[in-house]
Amino acid sequence: MTNYIPLTPETFFTAREFVLDRWRARARELGRPEPADLSRACLFASLFAYQVFGGMLQGNRFHQYTVKSGHLIDLTIGSEDLQKLREAGIDPHEHDPRWWANPVHLEAMTSCLPRVERWVEEFLMEMNAGDGEFQPPQFSEPNRDLNSYRR
Repeated sequence: MTNYIPLTPETFFTAREFVLDRWRARARELGRPEPADLSRACLFASLFAYQVFGGMLQGNRFHQYTVKSGHLIDLTIGSEDLQKLREAGIDPHEHDPRWWANPVHLEAMTSCLPRVERWVEEFLMEMNAGDGEFQPPQFSEPNRDLNSYRR
C-alpha cells in the first residue's frame, strides 16, 4: 500500500471506533458476548492500523501494535487487557525481536488478514464518502507475505 491516511487525532479515533464496531460485529458472528472494548483485538487492530496509517508492526508475546516515525499507533489503547498487563508489571509496548514473527505468530496474523483487508476497504470507502479528501490505496494484490512484517 502506498497511500496512507494521515495520522491525526481525528483519524486515529475514527479508525479506533471503526475497528471497535467491527470487533463487536465479529463477536456477534461468532455467537460471543459483545466486547466492551478492544481487549484481545491487537492482531486485528495493529494490522488495520498498519494498512491504513503505515509504519511497522511490533510486539511481544502479550501484545502487538504499530509504530510510525517513532509514534505508537495502538488502536487498543485503554482496553482492559492492556491495563491488566501493566498491573502485572508487563510493558505491552516493549518490542521483543526474539519473539516477534515466530511461525505461530505469523500464522495467527495470516488468519486475520482477510477480515482486516475487508475492514480496511470498508473504512477507506467510508472516509472517502465523507468529504472526498482521502483516496483509497490501490490494492493490486493483497500483501499476504507476512515475512515482510519481520522487523
